[in-house]
Amino acid sequence: MEVSPPPHLANARSVLARWLRGGRTRASHESLRTTVAILRAQQEATLDGILVVDDRGAILSYNRRFLEMWGIPEETARSADDNELLGFASDKVKDWNEFIELVNYLYTHPDVVRNNDIVEMKDGRVLSRASVPIVSGRRIRGRAWYFRDVTESVRNEAMQSALFRIATLSREVHNLDEFYGAVHGIVNGLMEATYFYIAEYDAAHDILSFPYFVDKYDVAPVGRSPGRGLTAYVLRTGKPLLATPEEFEELKRSGQVESIGADSVGRHRRADVRRGGALYGARPRSPRFRGPARGLGHRTETAGRRTA
Repeated sequence: MEVSPPPHLANARSVLARWLRGGRTRASHESLRTTVAILRAQQEATLDGILVVDDRGAILSYNRRFLEMWGIPEETARSADDNELLGFASDKVKDWNEFIELVNYLYTHPDVVRNNDIVEMKDGRVLSRASVPIVSGRRIRGRAWYFRDVTESVRNEAMQSALFRIATLSREVHNLDEFYGAVHGIVNGLMEATYFYIAEYDAAHDILSFPYFVDKYDVAPVGRSPGRGLTAYVLRTGKPLLATPEEFEELKRSGQVESIGADSVGRHRRADVRRGGALYGARPRSPRFRGPARGLGHRTETAGRRTA
């Protein structure tokens, strides 16, 4: 004979079972929310700009760094798909055809992993791009894109290469004219230095001379006192100077410098100075540099003396 439990006991068991099932569900949901929060915090803390899209191009996730890198308003990113975001990229990437060619290749080859693809930006920045497929249950569900600003490291590598080439020149060239011209070419590879000169300062006689001078509008000045031009400014301060037209105008207004020679408003000016001389580069109207020239003045002077 089968004995049935009292009704109140059966009801209690049923309630307990439902409570346990609900508790596990709530715990699972809470655990999932915690995991998502941790992943989101890690995503926001990284130096990389991150974008994750599904296999249909819908945006699954991104971080603030990604929006900052590409100048994308957050309200736009919330509702955009990958094609709309590519529209922002098209205005900022220097070589759009190369950029979009690889994007299209990865979308047609979803299992491919890419690392350290260099992306040059119109504003002078250099980004490293990586991309990996998102795999779940042996199926590719989307793609993650990672972007890192490597501008400084690329510039440092270019600088080290330039300094090495200048040091090599100091041993190989046979006269200073050849050396100065070669230095101009190296600096022009780091930044656009259409107008360029090297100045030497004789402190005993307070005279500036210009052993190398390239300018479309002015001829090389004959030896003279430093005055209050940009060369005199960097000699007085002992510091390199990178001045936009606006910064140059401010230096003039404050009385720290005077304009010498043809009007060059609209040029980016760069001067570097160390013991006994200065190196100067400027260019026609343009807001960007190819790279830094920091430290070249010192190395140029040292190498120049070795070849004298």
